[in-house]
Amino acid sequence: MKNIFKTIFIIILFFSAKYSFALVVSTQPDSSVTFDSCVSSLSPFCFGYSDYSTQNIIPVASTMDEIKFYGNAPTGSFFVVTFYNITNPGPQIYFAPNNYVAGKTDGTDTMQLYTLQALDFSTPIVFNGTDTWALSIFAYGNNIPCNVQSCYKHSSHLGNSSNQIYYSITGHNGDTPPCTIDCFSNVLFLPGIKGSVLKNGSDTLWPPTIFSNDVSQLALTSNGESLNDIHTEGILGTAYGKDIYSPFSNFMDSLVTDETIEGWLPLAYDWRFSPDTILEDGIKTVNETLNVIEEIETLAEHSKTGKVTIVTHSMGGILGKAIIKKLAEEGKDDLIDSFVMVGTPQLGTPQAIGTILHGDHERILGGFIVDPVDIRAIAQNMPSAYNLLPSPRYFDKVSDPVITFDLDASFTEAWRNFWGPSINTYAKFSSFVTGTGVVRPKPGEMFLQDPEVLRTELMDDAANLHNTYDDYQFPAHIRTVQVAGWGVPTVKAIKYKKSHGFPGYDTNFTIEGDKTVVYPSAISSVADETYFFDLEKYRKNEDNNTQHRDLLNAGPIQNILTSIIEKENVVENNFILTTKPQATNLNDQLIVSTNSPVILGAYDQLGNFTGIDPNQNLSADILNIKEDIPGSTFMYTNESQYIFLPKEGSYNF
Repeated sequence: MKNIFKTIFIIILFFSAKYSFALVVSTQPDSSVTFDSCVSSLSPFCFGYSDYSTQNIIPVASTMDEIKFYGNAPTGSFFVVTFYNITNPGPQIYFAPNNYVAGKTDGTDTMQLYTLQALDFSTPIVFNGTDTWALSIFAYGNNIPCNVQSCYKHSSHLGNSSNQIYYSITGHNGDTPPCTIDCFSNVLFLPGIKGSVLKNGSDTLWPPTIFSNDVSQLALTSNGESLNDIHTEGILGTAYGKDIYSPFSNFMDSLVTDETIEGWLPLAYDWRFSPDTILEDGIKTVNETLNVIEEIETLAEHSKTGKVTIVTHSMGGILGKAIIKKLAEEGKDDLIDSFVMVGTPQLGTPQAIGTILHGDHERILGGFIVDPVDIRAIAQNMPSAYNLLPSPRYFDKVSDPVITFDLDASFTEAWRNFWGPSINTYAKFSSFVTGTGVVRPKPGEMFLQDPEVLRTELMDDAANLHNTYDDYQFPAHIRTVQVAGWGVPTVKAIKYKKSHGFPGYDTNFTIEGDKTVVYPSAISSVADETYFFDLEKYRKNEDNNTQHRDLLNAGPIQNILTSIIEKENVVENNFILTTKPQATNLNDQLIVSTNSPVILGAYDQLGNFTGIDPNQNLSADILNIKEDIPGSTFMYTNESQYIFLPKEGSYNF
């Protein structure tokens, strides 16, 4: 692997002497080869038992550490696993008698993962890399009266309906035994949308340079191909003097320095594309195109455990799901031990509606305003922008509408007649944004108050992606954790109404989000653990600037990650909860708003400022936002600006 995964190769010289690496010695299925399987308990060849399954394998040179396999056996039976060296015959190697694996008893085709360690077998199993071994797995029952022909009981399935056994054997090479103390996995980090630096040659396009055409150069064709030759160059550490992932990177580096883990890989990717495209086409860097699965295999090879913990932020969680699904399809999901999603819009989020229809709420992970005209234009052909829209399942989980129509606005009459006063189903939503229910022309480039007309085929692609991953069931052996930020005003709907006597719109907010993602979307998976980060309390007491952009930089989130990496339980505290905090009413805050082109800002009694920073060139296409008043939030659209402030306090506007 040519790219450096953030300090891992700096320590490789002494690392290789200290630890042996876990290897995938043999795995199935990796081809069309299937196990031999008996089908009749009366067959003499089967020796009186069925689903006797054996396959000849040539394992990699190593000492075996573990075998995992999927199976399903009836009541009163358990699995037998044996190894036999065909090339150099000797005694069959059985698991130790007192360490048998209890069979699954539900009598269905549902399979269960079983694990046997090297110590479970009668003698160590050493492969030389050239000998052929017979691996046999079958179900055995001895709790009923039986003779030689009937002691072996039928195993409903030892794999799939084609009698393929899904198994994986791992081992270690060298003289050093596997890690036994502080055995923690290397970490793969997947950033969120716009969290990777994109370049065209030596020209950095993202983050864009002020007074440039960088954003427009990121455009895709209608066929989804990049207009320019774009490559990635690392995750976004800082932008315009503000931290993005830099504090998180320092935290991860500290885990390497103190030898908690051997290394971590911050995997930048081209966030314009869908996860499946990224996995299929790879990630283009300045020197090569990276295969994501191969990067994970290399990271696991140099891990103390032979496995990887995946940590994701925002849209990186959707890519993470796609990676795990791909690994499972290749029989490699045992390379992953834990998967963490922080602030992931798993079902999409309403804020994305304003972004793609009007160019609203566009920030570089928060903190800056980027020219909405360019943003709306390039989003029309960008699959990732569509993937962030509320999915079909979002509407099953959230009853609040995502779009409403003012009853007194004449321009909404045709919409109200067709869809009713609001849009609260996916069918209505898709029809509205694509302009297929009530036909409307595409708006002019500068007419940001008019909703854009989205592409039907990209909406369909996004729906298909969400239908694949919204209900995705993670492999049972992967510890799955999801974290939602809570307590910051977050967009929940767009309301179309008159503004200054002309067609326009307003934004409805909820407190139940992290300023970008509403909480139901962030915790929608069936996960082992779900946590809420109480940002309302944290911002008042610790760091007022913390929001969706900063989640991984916050101490409470880093404590969660440390616990997961070190295979410990996460401990609740004042900021991290397992139940949703009690919702506060937005009306309990002072909400000040104004319509464009007025620029809104507020000072508290200590001189802290929240709003668009007035000490900058206000004609620039990128504007800096400050939120220095404790407990404050600044939000904006092309129509309006909003400041949320604690009611207790005196302010100058």
